[in-house]
Amino acid sequence: MPFHETPDEGPTSAGRLFPSPLTLEFKVSGRRTGSTDVDDVDAMFPRRARRLCKAWLRLADQEDLVEWMELVVSELVTNALRYGRGSTITFQLGVDDGRLRLSVGDGNPQQPQVRTADSSSERGRGMRIIIQAVRSAGGNLGFSQDGTSTWCTFPISKERQRV
Repeated sequence: MPFHETPDEGPTSAGRLFPSPLTLEFKVSGRRTGSTDVDDVDAMFPRRARRLCKAWLRLADQEDLVEWMELVVSELVTNALRYGRGSTITFQLGVDDGRLRLSVGDGNPQQPQVRTADSSSERGRGMRIIIQAVRSAGGNLGFSQDGTSTWCTFPISKERQRV
């Protein structure tokens, strides 16, 4: 995987090398209507996205974000799988304006809903988990203008540089 240079925020620091942006497309074959019934092949998407994200972060020497981003990736891809529209889920990970940026597109123009789940519910906590994880890691969360993608950014560790 090639690397590209990203300038640091400090005026005297050398640039960092990060892996090239990671872009994945998962072709969805099963139902996508909020159902828990997910095709076996489709059910592997969140795990694949987590593993690739983890590998990319390790190449970028951003170990401190692995746990947060694995959680966010898992929840976003699972939500896209359950509630998205169309035949493809897109997953992008890269560096934008000196921050790590993750984006998951699901083709659904409705923004994800933050729900209130009672203590016995097995579902309905995804967006709350995502919001808390992004905030805890010092990141930001947002949605594309057309509502079809959810994105989040995370600060890059200043003490870790690759030159």
